[in-house]
Amino acid sequence: MHQDWMQLCRPYPILSWDLEISWRFGEIYRAVVAKGQLRGGNDMWIAATALTHGFGVVTNNQKEFRRVEGLVVETF
Repeated sequence: MHQDWMQLCRPYPILSWDLEISWRFGEIYRAVVAKGQLRGGNDMWIAATALTHGFGVVTNNQKEFRRVEGLVVETF
């Protein structure tokens, strides 16, 4: 099972946490709290990572991610 997981993940880069991602998370957190829209802490980490690396997010959970200003959100 572990080998299957490793094979599935192999083509995708692993993006490490860093201080810039933490800063971005804080910005997102403050913005959604100010709007009274706090939800999905994990989604905010994903959004912070995507913004820091200049990526968008592909998701079926557009409601959460569309709250993040500047984040490109695509659906599948």
